[in-house]
Amino acid sequence: MIALALHADTRERGSVSPVLLAVEHEAERARLAVEDLALASRGRRRRDRRAAVDVDRFLREQADLWRPVARAAGSDITAPSSSGPGTRVLGDRGRLAQITSNLIANALEHGEGTVTIGARQQGDRVQIVVGDEGPGPGTQRRRVPGGSRGHGLNVIADLARRNGGRLLCESGAHGSAMTVDLPGAVLGP
Repeated sequence: MIALALHADTRERGSVSPVLLAVEHEAERARLAVEDLALASRGRRRRDRRAAVDVDRFLREQADLWRPVARAAGSDITAPSSSGPGTRVLGDRGRLAQITSNLIANALEHGEGTVTIGARQQGDRVQIVVGDEGPGPGTQRRRVPGGSRGHGLNVIADLARRNGGRLLCESGAHGSAMTVDLPGAVLGP
């Protein structure tokens, strides 16, 4: 049904609505979660498909997908280019989208102000950072009506581990940030 709506929107407007793209993205994220649950009930796990992913391009795409949602929540989202040209991370693109989406949703639901997503190179590692202007985890954070109470950070930490990384939480006087530290992709000669 979503694909049909995207097709109709493209025919009618000449382009796809950002809101419909966000819906399609969320439907794919939900499909992955359902697939994970079905496999887990049988003691199995979906095999991740690792490849080199251009970090800045990936994060700009994520920001574009989430911007309509952020604005509907009374916020905004920015993705300043920060990791340097050609920075790549080694991971499963679908899982990286799942990680980033969960972090952005968490920042929108519990944080305050503008959500910023970016990356930084740390030696042979790449850190994807999602921050907001609210207090950090472990402090009293706001809740959006209708928001979920789940195990999102545990899911993110597990997905990060599966992609050779780890989840880090940072908070300070000027906001909080969740960082996923991942292996960088080394490009051949």
